[in-house]
Amino acid sequence: MEITKESLKVIVSDTRLKILKSLSQRRKTLSELARELNLAFSTTKEHLDKLIQANLITKVDDGHKWKYYELTPQAQKLFSHKAEIVLILGSISLMLIGIIGLSFQLISTMSMQPTIEKVAMGGEEAMILIPPKSLINPFYLFLAVLGFAILLKIYIRRLRFSL
Repeated sequence: MEITKESLKVIVSDTRLKILKSLSQRRKTLSELARELNLAFSTTKEHLDKLIQANLITKVDDGHKWKYYELTPQAQKLFSHKAEIVLILGSISLMLIGIIGLSFQLISTMSMQPTIEKVAMGGEEAMILIPPKSLINPFYLFLAVLGFAILLKIYIRRLRFSL
């Protein structure tokens, strides 16, 4: 959506912003919005007309008694963060699975006893202490790093758009 000076003037109003947020949940009638915002019908209608002029909402007349107001596709993009939320939750899940897997592997490695082997060295027997092999699975490390990388990418993108 291209943000113009006029659309910014319309969005600056707290009441109109509340209307947009309310309509981002579902379409509503004038009376529903007026009741929800605790405003007079005429005041609510005036705000709705300004939002229609800015092409942020439309009035839907489907032949029934009530007329509904809903966000335009451009305005819906302003309130659509569902995909980003799914990505964030998914990447946090990947990180947690990776970290938990790595933790269990490290704990099991630490609880293992070193082995002692007898080795013949120049005609004499010597005892060598061999530490346990690391059980770190690269798969869990990959999951943790992948989850972190996705979160970092989302964070950087948000920083870019907020500047």
